[in-house]
Amino acid sequence: MEVGLNARIARWSRGFHAVITFAVAAIVFLPAGATSGGLASRMLAVFAAGTIFLLAFRLERRNIAFARLSGFARSIYQARAVALGAAVLGTAAYYLPRLDVTPPQIGVAAVAMFGAGALWGMLTRRLLGGRAVHRVLLVGDGERVGKFLAEFERDPHPEYEVVGLLTDTGRGLPEDVAGDTTLDEIIAMFDETTKAGVDARVLGTLDDLETVLASEAIDTVVVSVRRNRLELFSRLSGWKGNISVQEMPAFSEHVFGRVPVDVINAAWFMHLIHPFYRPYSRVAKRAGDLVAATVIGLLALPLIPLTGLWIKLNSPEAPVFFRQNRVGEGGREFTLVKFRTMRPGGDGSWTLDNDPRIFRGGVFLRKTRIDELPNLWNILVGHMSFVGPRPEQPRYVAELEQEVPFYQRRHMVKPGLTGWAQVRLGYTDSVDGAANKLGYELYYLKHQSVFLDFVIFVETIRVVLMRFGSR
Repeated sequence: MEVGLNARIARWSRGFHAVITFAVAAIVFLPAGATSGGLASRMLAVFAAGTIFLLAFRLERRNIAFARLSGFARSIYQARAVALGAAVLGTAAYYLPRLDVTPPQIGVAAVAMFGAGALWGMLTRRLLGGRAVHRVLLVGDGERVGKFLAEFERDPHPEYEVVGLLTDTGRGLPEDVAGDTTLDEIIAMFDETTKAGVDARVLGTLDDLETVLASEAIDTVVVSVRRNRLELFSRLSGWKGNISVQEMPAFSEHVFGRVPVDVINAAWFMHLIHPFYRPYSRVAKRAGDLVAATVIGLLALPLIPLTGLWIKLNSPEAPVFFRQNRVGEGGREFTLVKFRTMRPGGDGSWTLDNDPRIFRGGVFLRKTRIDELPNLWNILVGHMSFVGPRPEQPRYVAELEQEVPFYQRRHMVKPGLTGWAQVRLGYTDSVDGAANKLGYELYYLKHQSVFLDFVIFVETIRVVLMRFGSR
């Protein structure tokens, strides 16, 4: 079975990573004269360094968006793991003199560990070739499962194969699934005889749970049932095999890098007011915004008069700058400033591909994001942050708040010049697109941090160079 083989390759790969991590530690710390202590002291240094760096790498790999990032962004996470390992090792050496390691040695070890991690990642990707390593069983039926499978077909995760589902009803009648999509409809959409890209079979009912876990070599169970939940979790916890169990909303977030807006409820937002929820300091974010806006503004300063001249040459009938009210943090309106890229007299409707309102040369300004440089002023005065949801017009916000559940929650943070939704999804021009985009914005709201902001900034540079997601 291919996925089973891939899972073994992944385990061997992790074992190989552990081997090369300790090998690097041995090369740096074990040779005679590497430290002033004896062999026992050097062996202790090897063990401590190997363990600390390995755990740091494992911690970064647990980041739920890791597989959705570009190679360069993943290398940033790996660099953070190395920096964390070096900091912990240095702290341990300071308080435990018996380790007897020096700052230069820690620096050499950090560089070598980064190289070893890059080699490990390259070999793993070459061996697996993007093939799945986890076999997933969905437990439940109805609209949630159908939507998940349809989305997984459009945007599959490279590490997971959806094997099939167990229904919590035997008949699939409407009264059995509380008005959701019936089992018959799910089978018609997703069984192995259809043209769907996801080969998800209906493998039986909950009575067949243990049989299916064994026969299909399942290692990941995703639960989406409303009834008999305690019994189900009791049976799963008693299973002697090695499985992980997740609820559908959490697994969807893990797989797609966004929050599944259509399956969450108001209780999802409770974690944001939990006493142990600590997003990073608003002072730190504001300081980062000021530094980034100032540095980028100074670097882009020569472009501002050239862009103004370009706009006047191509569309002299209106001002260089475009001002429009947008909705910011807490639902408060502010005036957004951009370089104008459209002819005057537009109605402010969604921008379309090849929009005739855009004058000659305006497309280039949009594709390169030069038109958004004046947004730096909005950041400096505090209307916006560098990273956050893009601000929308008040009339669209009023419409979307009626059509999209929890849309107003995106205003819990300042809008941004760029964001997780921009680098993952790009531009949207419909209510459905806005609902999809909201999932990425809520993901950012949940996971916001200084480092995630930095990763999004790096991804934004890649997006601009690829001219992705603008119109």
